[in-house]
This record gives sequence, C-alpha cells and structure tokens, in this order.
Amino acid sequence: MPQLLSMVQSTTITPFMAIVTSGFIAILMMIPSDFNQLVNYFSFASWLVYGATALGVITLRITDKDAIRPIKIPIPIPCIVVLSSVYLIAAPIINNPSVEFIYVIIFLILGIVMYFPVVRFKYQPRFMDSVTVFFQLLFDVAPPKGANEDERKE
Repeated sequence: MPQLLSMVQSTTITPFMAIVTSGFIAILMMIPSDFNQLVNYFSFASWLVYGATALGVITLRITDKDAIRPIKIPIPIPCIVVLSSVYLIAAPIINNPSVEFIYVIIFLILGIVMYFPVVRFKYQPRFMDSVTVFFQLLFDVAPPKGANEDERKE
C-alpha cells in the first residue's frame, strides 16, 4: 500500500499516518450506522480472515508436509478455529440478514483485487510521490530506520 502509511512521526516515533488513516476510516464507517453495528461488521470480517488463515495452515500442512516450521501446532486447533469462524460468520447472517454484510464482503473482495496491482506487481500511480511528500511535510513523518536497507537489497 502507500509508503506513507508505514511512516512514523519523527519526534514520537509512532506510526502516526497509519493511526490517522485508521481513525478516519472508522469515522467514515460510523456515519451511516452506530457503534454496535461497526463492531458486528468488524467481527464478521475478522472471523473471515481468521478462518482463512487457519484454513491456510491446514492446507499447507497437507500440501507441504516437509517444510520447516518454527512453530508447529496440533492440527485440531486450526480445525476448531475454522469451524468456529464458519459459525461466527454464518450466525449473524442467519439471525439478522442485512444488506450491510454484502458491503463487508464487497469491501473484502475489493481489498483482494487491489492487492495484485499494488502489492504483488508494485504499481504506484504517478501522483503518489507528490502526495507522500506533501503529507511528510505536513505531519513531520518519515520512513522508519532501516526501511531503505530492504529496498537496496532488492
């Protein structure tokens, strides 16, 4: 995603831009609904990601048996997480079906679609450099120490 979101504030060394962006998105999400709905939809999306992660662990355990794993957990644990996440995803939709769940799913799909050009293929629009410089000067943010070392290795 934009390099600007990984920058830290120069005096407090905190991820200022990421915090401001998260707060801005949360405020936008609060406009059409109340806090309880926001928690419900966030929980829905979170359990979708948790379930996909646990399913990935199970899939890798089956398809790549010989891989070196620094942490190896018993296979029933990710199975329980997958089953729990399926329940916690399906229960709100069954109990109280609403169009907002479709918005959450569309938002997640949009994130997956944006992943490929922006992260995988490292596409960056031309105007992003000037936007980054503007916000760096406005909020006194800079890349964290060591960030450029990784770029030099590539």
